[in-house]
Amino acid sequence: MNKKFKLLTFICLVLLLSMIFPSHVQALEPEYPTLRELIENDMIDLSEMSYAEPYGLDDQVAGVLTIYSSTSGSSSLSSLGLQGHAWITVRNYEKTRSYGTKSLSSNQFCSIGTWPVIANGYNGIWYNYERNKRSEYAKNPSKVTYAKQTFSPIAYSNLNSVINTYGKTWTPANNCTHFATKAWNSVSSIKLTIDSNANTPTKLSNQIKSKCTYHTGVSDADFTSCSSSSVSHY
Repeated sequence: MNKKFKLLTFICLVLLLSMIFPSHVQALEPEYPTLRELIENDMIDLSEMSYAEPYGLDDQVAGVLTIYSSTSGSSSLSSLGLQGHAWITVRNYEKTRSYGTKSLSSNQFCSIGTWPVIANGYNGIWYNYERNKRSEYAKNPSKVTYAKQTFSPIAYSNLNSVINTYGKTWTPANNCTHFATKAWNSVSSIKLTIDSNANTPTKLSNQIKSKCTYHTGVSDADFTSCSSSSVSHY
């Protein structure tokens, strides 16, 4: 009788634990890919990266952020008598997550930048607006400078905080270049300096060239893979 009671108690305990800690919950929660897995599956090219974080091949990667700075083409600074624009794109890995008010599923892309109300009717964050204007930037591709950075799950939270802060914000003293720079700095240990007096795309381009592994043009897959038809604001 004592053995049967112990066996029954053990079974009840197992059932109770399975209810409190269901094994299927973990199975439903997708894991982040590691940098090693992304390389082995040709989903990332380290030669393109200003590689700072994650540091190890077995560190988890939530996505890729690319910062762009153009000194020509469609400008969010024309009201200031300046040319150019700065923005970012994000490539989201594995599970669906939000970037401000924009939800991206696995391996989806989106361009994100801030614009004044005079440019398109909304003051703050726009999604895929730059992708929609790609043909304008393509007229002078050598004037578009960009750099890439992988970011970790923890850094994603920092990035999303920056996006939400700028959701309804664009001012001459807190313009597109400030947003793009702060977004980059939120995920990277390669810090770009913000000039509080006059932060312009030209100054940002010079910093990207001096501090990062940089490229030029608008043919990068992270930019062209953004949806030109799915334009919305924060």
